[in-house]
Amino acid sequence: MNKITKLLAIVALAASTTLWSCKGDTGPEGPVGPKGDQGTKGDKGDKGDQGVKGDKGDKGDQGVMGNANVQRLAFTVKVSDWKNKEIAGAGTGATSTWGVAELKNDAITTEKYAVVFLKTNDGYLQALPTTYSIGMSGAYERLNYGYKTGSIEVQYRLDTQLFGGNKPELAPNKDLNFEVVLTTKTIGAALEKSGVDLKNYNAVVDFLSAQ
Repeated sequence: MNKITKLLAIVALAASTTLWSCKGDTGPEGPVGPKGDQGTKGDKGDKGDQGVKGDKGDKGDQGVMGNANVQRLAFTVKVSDWKNKEIAGAGTGATSTWGVAELKNDAITTEKYAVVFLKTNDGYLQALPTTYSIGMSGAYERLNYGYKTGSIEVQYRLDTQLFGGNKPELAPNKDLNFEVVLTTKTIGAALEKSGVDLKNYNAVVDFLSAQ
């Protein structure tokens, strides 16, 4: 019995040695196979949550007045736009030199009533004609206007002294912003008779908007 057991052990060992000895080295890696077909598109995901509401935007510019018989035009006059001009007095042939600048727009005609406002340093709108007294220096800064079809002529003069041999300044030292309000002659006449302060921009606009 022991002989049989030993014989079987020797046979098993020999078979094991034979199998181990027959196993070859690992071969080189084969080439990459062709790319497979694209898979089926997945289902659409759930809708995401609504984003946070953005900040409120800046307030837009004020719109044009609602009255169809009223127009409002804005102009900026640069320092270089002013030109010297001899302007005659109303009842005399004598002239004085002023700086003038033109506000041009096809809406301006002699058939309309025009009011011109200057945007002042503190943000108010001051009606023309106007005169500013410059401190205690005795200087006067004056702005007038006249208009014809197609343009308004703004007139500027700064006198260092109201009387005497002063040399006037005929252009401001900064750009000026103007607003022109146009309406019909009929409404303009009603405005002048209404008692509204024609120097007060808001009062004028409120009256015209109500016509």
